[in-house]
Amino acid sequence: MQQSHHLRGIVFILCSALLFYLATFFVRLASSEFAAPGSWYTAARFALGLPLFYVFFHRRRVAVQNRIWLSLRAACNVLAVVFFLYAAHFGSVMNANVLNMTYPAFVALLSPIFIGEKNKVTAWLSVAAAITGAALITTGGSVLQFQKADILGLASGITAGVGVMSLRQIRKTDSTFNVLYYTFLLGTAVTLLLVAAETLLTPDLNTSAAGPKFWLLLLASGVCGVLGQWVFTYGFAWVGAVEGSILSSSRILIALAFGLFYFNEAFTLSAGLGAVLVLASNIFLSFGRREQKS
Repeated sequence: MQQSHHLRGIVFILCSALLFYLATFFVRLASSEFAAPGSWYTAARFALGLPLFYVFFHRRRVAVQNRIWLSLRAACNVLAVVFFLYAAHFGSVMNANVLNMTYPAFVALLSPIFIGEKNKVTAWLSVAAAITGAALITTGGSVLQFQKADILGLASGITAGVGVMSLRQIRKTDSTFNVLYYTFLLGTAVTLLLVAAETLLTPDLNTSAAGPKFWLLLLASGVCGVLGQWVFTYGFAWVGAVEGSILSSSRILIALAFGLFYFNEAFTLSAGLGAVLVLASNIFLSFGRREQKS
């Protein structure tokens, strides 16, 4: 029974990797044709998810056991989503996904300090590799020449790392409903404020010019994000923080494939090397974690 649950967790997290990429895929399709503020895409995810999770899980609602970790998880997850979707909106979808996937390194970096998980020397080398890879992507290989959208992607990786570390801790005491409901409740409030602010700051925005295609792309991005969040959170009930982070790193390969062959995004030597370092970092972290368990 335990093995079947572990396998289910693996499948769920792998599915989340594809769904999270598709959320940015639809953002890029919409951004290339319509001039909607980036906050609309973040609001679509949270505003869609809040009623869905409440309808399907409200009967399982129980009292919150650990408010501190739950609050940290919710806040970091909201920030990670905002940074992530803005990075895909303004820049390269491929870079946004690769930089977001630096979060396993930040899980490994922060877990020993805050939740008592131990790391081996190889884990610290992996952290260094991931940070180096992120630097190569965000600077384009040039010193102090940062790409603004890629900085948002890296910020999403850092905040997601804190969020995943918090998720593993909160799942020891609280239900999936608590994690998802309060995350989406906070996310809906924050992103609707962002929508109001960006709409007011863009007086020439004409929402009537957006045809059915835009609304379908917006809906598709939100739905993929919601489903990805659900299977990701549910999967972590049966896998460890680092192991789950590594499984979801398959999104790097998905992002590279779509970026090169569908969006024809520029693939520089520094960006390629950075992506390889991030992926290698995640793989070595996974092997190190398995050795520690054995």
